[in-house]
Amino acid sequence: MNKAGIVSENSENIDALQKQLQQYAEMQKLLLEITQRIASSDTLDDMLPAIRAAVQRGLHADSAIIVLGTDQADVGYAVGDDRSPSFGAAGPALLGYVAQNGAIEASDVSADAALSALNMQIKGLLTTPLMAHNIRQGIIALGYAQPHTFSSDERIFLALVAAQTAVAVENAHAYEVVHHGQEQLAAILASTADPVIVVDAQEAIVLLNPAAERALGVESKTVSGKKFGEVINVEPLLELLRNPANRESLEWQNESGQTYAPRVSDINTGESRRRGHVLVLRDITRYKNILANQTEFVGTVSHDLRSPLTYMQGYATMLPMVGELNARQKDFTDKIVGGIAQMTDLVDKILDAGRLDPETGYYELIREPCDVVKMANEVITNHLQPAE
Repeated sequence: MNKAGIVSENSENIDALQKQLQQYAEMQKLLLEITQRIASSDTLDDMLPAIRAAVQRGLHADSAIIVLGTDQADVGYAVGDDRSPSFGAAGPALLGYVAQNGAIEASDVSADAALSALNMQIKGLLTTPLMAHNIRQGIIALGYAQPHTFSSDERIFLALVAAQTAVAVENAHAYEVVHHGQEQLAAILASTADPVIVVDAQEAIVLLNPAAERALGVESKTVSGKKFGEVINVEPLLELLRNPANRESLEWQNESGQTYAPRVSDINTGESRRRGHVLVLRDITRYKNILANQTEFVGTVSHDLRSPLTYMQGYATMLPMVGELNARQKDFTDKIVGGIAQMTDLVDKILDAGRLDPETGYYELIREPCDVVKMANEVITNHLQPAE
């Protein structure tokens, strides 16, 4: 080979190398672009069209398509190029084909009867499954209008994009699940009448429902993330968080006059590590008002009954002073006095009934011997006259 031939060959090699390096740089730039798009996108609707367009542009394909799902019967999402729909409606069928036979690399689709049956308006076809943690998320496919021989660089590039896309899809699905769960939790807490406060292990506020905002006079958006004791100046509640053993007897009344019975529960992980607390303020204002009204009513009625009974007993015992009573009159008088004594005892028992309430009284049942015969005779005596 002469000197001119050697120079020409070296020049061609240099041009080829420069072209290869330029193509490599373009692929790296596209990979960075795809990574940035994945990082900045919140939804699949924002992410997948941009990834599809970047892949089609980077590999100079005539069309590209991304189909999500596990097989042909489970297609959750498909995005293609509306301007050149070379895949037509074959996306789900192509997904099923890859699920059964694996990735496709066909330089000429018309040479394969099974692929030709999919009625795609393409010749060259390259597909790669979207796999994350050994779970199929879907496929990404490239189509060429003319037969195309794929290089190792093209295969590697598509594989890298598919790996990134699969992880992004899995993360998007996980985010949707978590977001849906958060929406459900928020709806439940919003409809809960009792105030609910969630704090982490450092006593920083994580969540307050609307009832808690009203009860404590704060807004969730202004106190979230701050220490409970710094923004909610309620010492009994703070003490309860630090000493849950006191949970059974504490009551707290806010500035509006609402009375609450606080209860606290721990938030633990699977390793029994404490992650925080849930503080629930049970609104017992209604029950406290009912109890107060009941106590007032019982006291008033008992007092009003005691006064006439005192007069009745006094005049009944003074009857012998105005004249001697015969045996029958004395028997009647004794029954009247006995009935008044029973009524007085009943009034006393009504007053004592408040002690039966565990919130206000200190009632304690005491068992002691009794004369059953005496009790029976008293019952008989009281009912003897009506019976006769």
